[in-house]
Amino acid sequence: SNLLYFLTSLPIALIVYFFAPVEYFVKAIIPANVLDSALIEGAISQIRLLSTALFLLFFGSGPASAGYAYILRCFTRGNFVWIWSEFWQKFRENLKQGIVALLISIIGIPLMLTAILVYFKLSQSTGSSMYSILLYILGILLIMVILMHTFLYQIMITYDCTVSMLYKNSFLMVLAKFPITLINSVIGIIITFLTFTWLHPVVAILFYIFF
Repeated sequence: SNLLYFLTSLPIALIVYFFAPVEYFVKAIIPANVLDSALIEGAISQIRLLSTALFLLFFGSGPASAGYAYILRCFTRGNFVWIWSEFWQKFRENLKQGIVALLISIIGIPLMLTAILVYFKLSQSTGSSMYSILLYILGILLIMVILMHTFLYQIMITYDCTVSMLYKNSFLMVLAKFPITLINSVIGIIITFLTFTWLHPVVAILFYIFF
């Protein structure tokens, strides 16, 4: 099922890898006089790969994540499942909502990160507490959005609800299970970070697929 999810998510992974504004964020965060530009350029491809893996881990790939969530739920419950056919069945059933959720992530997350970066620089340059407050609010909101995706696709495949209700119920689930959701997310970040920084990219991708 991991391999099937990887193959169906590959188009989204390529879009995120090549079009995510990684270079902009890296150069905005790290001043040119701190690190040699050649070192920054050399690290950007690795950061792109890590960012792509984290995006798929937390925000998924739309309908493919819905199919994958269903397969994982069956495995967890010990229910028999036809991986190929039932994956594509859930893929089709949740196609529209999956695409909407994916577009919200692809557009919304870079905008939130850009806003956080802007408010951070404004708070540093002006010393205004207003920008610091806005920075903290956006940071908390980003964390909540990340945690909400832990439940989003499970709710999508279980209940027939609108997109707004989908996000509302995901938010409520995060509030109800905040500590364990946060811990699991932190563990996921650590494992992904170590995998894509310590291992060769090919080995890291194979680990990501099969484990």
